[in-house]
Amino acid sequence: MIEDVERLARMEEKLTNLIEDIKEIKSYSNSLIKTMSTMHIDYVPRKELEEKINNLEEQVDEKTQDIKELRRKINSRPSWVISILITSLSTITVGLIVYIITGGSLVLH
Repeated sequence: MIEDVERLARMEEKLTNLIEDIKEIKSYSNSLIKTMSTMHIDYVPRKELEEKINNLEEQVDEKTQDIKELRRKINSRPSWVISILITSLSTITVGLIVYIITGGSLVLH
């Protein structure tokens, strides 16, 4: 479970970095388009930039889904405290049942 939490933290960090990269690329592409239009240059590699941005956005979506899935897995597992509590209560319950069935005369050999 600790490994999953660490993995989730790394994935969230990567996702944040991807989002920052997308923002940077969008900003760069917008400034490039403005600069080229003021210089009356017709060629703008808009299609290439859009493809790169779309690719990065797809990666962000994939990472977001991975993070949601990992978070769901982590939240669906009982924590170690709950596991110990369940085990302890089960052991005590079984012990009491055996004690009652044997009439309280359980002798250990």
